[in-house]
Amino acid sequence: MPKTTIEEILAPKPEAHPRIYAYSIADKAHAGLLKVGQTSREVKKRVAEQLKTARIRNYTIELDQSAEREDGSIFTDHEVRAALAKKGHEKDGLEWMRCTVKDVKTVLAELRSGQKFSGTHHVDFDGWQYLSRASGGDPSEVSNKRPLVFFGSFQDLLGTDGVGNIKAKNEWLHTMNWDLVVFDEYHFGAWRETAKELFEGEDEAVAKKEAKLEYAAGLAGVNEDLTVLSEKEAGFLPITTKAYLYLSGTPFKALATGEFIEEQIFNWTYTDEQRAKETFAAKHPGKRNPYAALPQMRLLTYQMPEELLAIASGGEFDEFDLNTFFEASGKGVLAEFKHKSDVQKWLDIIRGGYAPRAVEHLKTGTRPPFPYSDVRLLPYLQHSFWFLPNVAACHAMANLLAERHNVFWSDYEVVVAAGATAGIGLEALPPVRQAIRSGYDTKTITLSCGKLTTGVTVPQWSSILMLRNLSSPETYFQAQYRANESGGIRIPPL
Repeated sequence: MPKTTIEEILAPKPEAHPRIYAYSIADKAHAGLLKVGQTSREVKKRVAEQLKTARIRNYTIELDQSAEREDGSIFTDHEVRAALAKKGHEKDGLEWMRCTVKDVKTVLAELRSGQKFSGTHHVDFDGWQYLSRASGGDPSEVSNKRPLVFFGSFQDLLGTDGVGNIKAKNEWLHTMNWDLVVFDEYHFGAWRETAKELFEGEDEAVAKKEAKLEYAAGLAGVNEDLTVLSEKEAGFLPITTKAYLYLSGTPFKALATGEFIEEQIFNWTYTDEQRAKETFAAKHPGKRNPYAALPQMRLLTYQMPEELLAIASGGEFDEFDLNTFFEASGKGVLAEFKHKSDVQKWLDIIRGGYAPRAVEHLKTGTRPPFPYSDVRLLPYLQHSFWFLPNVAACHAMANLLAERHNVFWSDYEVVVAAGATAGIGLEALPPVRQAIRSGYDTKTITLSCGKLTTGVTVPQWSSILMLRNLSSPETYFQAQYRANESGGIRIPPL
């Protein structure tokens, strides 16, 4: 079989700021209509190219604005048109809308601010009632003639007080007869070990607080000793309901232990979504692909040079040990790697600058696409997440990257999201967002040993370097999908 090239597995990454534009055409057929689109190129050139074939010259670009929110995330022209449609503005073709420039500007402002839109929802849920702890209101007093959906934290709604009683504020939940209870992120049964592994590199006090956020102490025994589904539901879910739906992207333990029978398991995997994206495009050319936004995952692995393998090889299986290789001690600016010279060589390798490897490439006539040197990979490394063994290793890496001889890395702002000083849970996120800003004019490296590896979406992260040992598949996939929201690459060590 022919060898797959790096060009075949990496889609081009836009380098310019995405823009939302709208233009009008001065003729009777287009009266009152605006073409609403999106481009990462100069809007004038993009529109001119669109209309050149049809030889249309009587057009006016009415709007040219950024498609970015304040947090750096991107909204699409499809979202703009959908928001206009919700307000009652009619579609006329694929991208034409019967609306004014003011209407488009209003929608753009709402998309940036997160403000709720007026108008109707997706028609299947017209008339539904939505409540949560944050929205307020008493769920027991809402209309019983319209469907009710209540959103809440598993730990809050099903947790108990110090003596094992249901929290008073949640008693209403247990008196209602629900039609369906949905549990999202249903891998909590595996999180007793997983949460411990995920944060084991953190300081002990911090690790306990972080793990508690991910896996509430009062629920630690949930489904650990229960094997029959009906028995489990009766035992720990004191809620009257007709059916349960469990959702998880990492259901490994539940599947391996036979927690659900085959008829109860419904899969929609990464392979399914990528196949659906490809199939839709082939069957419906020219139509908007509803799966287009689903990112493609690329996994790149590298072989460490023999002399570096020897530094951290051994043990029962004589395997390379990441935690040993990146072993460090000290705190803050005093943190340092035990094998500092060898970690420096590794930094040189990932930017293609280590001599022994270069000689080998001359002999074989090949050169692997090193992450921080290959122009095809660099766009995916503009904002990356490095997952290290512990707090000391995170600070040691930050210190090493900042040393004067490491001139190459001075272009990157390094954020240490580890230890007590970084805060607990989402407290570690604002410094990352502040460093990244819009993401187009900055370069960042986020160093972590557990923080920000679950429940966080940073759109600009398009790569993750796995630089620590992980035994739990849940932990690995939860961490690696931090770089999946925007489509990216995962790079295990060289």
